[in-house]
Amino acid sequence: MFIDRDRNKITYLIFVPFVLH
Repeated sequence: MFIDRDRNKITYLIFVPFVLH
């Protein structure tokens, strides 16, 4: 149930630095 939220945080953490770069 709360797996989607955890996965969203991981994707954001990986997507944020990727786009900022």
